[in-house]
Amino acid sequence: MIRFGRPDNRLREFTVRHPVLLVFIAALVIRLVAAVLVVELLPDQYLALDDRGYFRMAADAAAGRIVPSDESLYWGTSTFLIPLTWLYRVTGPSELAGLFLMVLVGSGAAALTTKVALQGLETRWAVGAGMALALLPSQIAWSVVLLKDAWVWLVVAALALAVAVTFRARGRVLWLSVLAVPVMLFLLGHLRLQSTFVAASALVGTALLMPRPRKSLWVGGALIVALVVPWLAGGGPGGIDPVLARGRNFEETRVASAAGAGSAILAAPPVSSTTIAAVSPQPPSSAPPSTPPDDGEEAGASSRI
Repeated sequence: MIRFGRPDNRLREFTVRHPVLLVFIAALVIRLVAAVLVVELLPDQYLALDDRGYFRMAADAAAGRIVPSDESLYWGTSTFLIPLTWLYRVTGPSELAGLFLMVLVGSGAAALTTKVALQGLETRWAVGAGMALALLPSQIAWSVVLLKDAWVWLVVAALALAVAVTFRARGRVLWLSVLAVPVMLFLLGHLRLQSTFVAASALVGTALLMPRPRKSLWVGGALIVALVVPWLAGGGPGGIDPVLARGRNFEETRVASAAGAGSAILAAPPVSSTTIAAVSPQPPSSAPPSTPPDDGEEAGASSRI
């Protein structure tokens, strides 16, 4: 006789045995629903400005042509655009196919977050961390548009997992994780260079804080990877170049970000000498200012007279 346990018991058992798979399935289902709603309710429309350009660049590359003015951006975000280009070569420039790829990427980011959390937390807390990413509205939105944000989260989670395994593993797993760290950092450099700078800094900080034999060797290796890999990705030593460029061109960045906005903070107009003279304070007078009485005072005075 076959006996079935209570649903909550079966779910608890599945959570304990397959926490990463559980989070992936939950994230996948909710993102598929969101993607279908986007396609059905907003056909042939875009939810952001950048997704139009990414769709066009991937479609052009799939057809064997890239506009020269797009080459720098295409290769600068190639971790995101090359898989999309390969997909469009198979399916054609299909909006639904691109969204399905993004759904998988977003679900994978939530699953990898669970795997990272399992390195130091109990299963229930790790599942909670993964579910938070799976159900976060912004994460769902990034997973149903052709933007690189979901890819950034996926690569960052994979990098964090590789680092966590590197500082705890032995043997073959250790060497595989050591190889994965620079690879993930390089892929991140072809998504968003500012994120590469943050990740490289965090890598060195982790090596400094991690208790392990031959700590100086690990810190030296992390420092070399953090300096060289972002440089190879085009961000300068440690990925510092785009950070410094943003600091120097802050005014241009602000103006570009405000393009098309309904409101903006404009620079103050130049002040002329005439204006300065007109608004300059006058020296105080010894005599009290003569102010005409208001209508009520006039009325009262006339009635008294």
